[in-house]
Amino acid sequence: MCSDFLARVAILHEGAAMEPRSPERDSGAGKPIDKSANEARAGVVGHNVRCMLLFGLAGVIVAFAIVYLYYFAH
Repeated sequence: MCSDFLARVAILHEGAAMEPRSPERDSGAGKPIDKSANEARAGVVGHNVRCMLLFGLAGVIVAFAIVYLYYFAH
């Protein structure tokens, strides 16, 4: 089973061989990149990210409290 998986991965990897980089795509081309602060920001604003983080944190705290009460509180 493991060898089948490795064979498939090897076949997929051969199909995705890297092409040589052209001078146009070189990151050190010499011209500076001009972006505003909003364009340069890597994070995503919105999409309920804060709610997801809060509910996940609350869930972990509740789960740890349940484990503590079950095993350690007598």
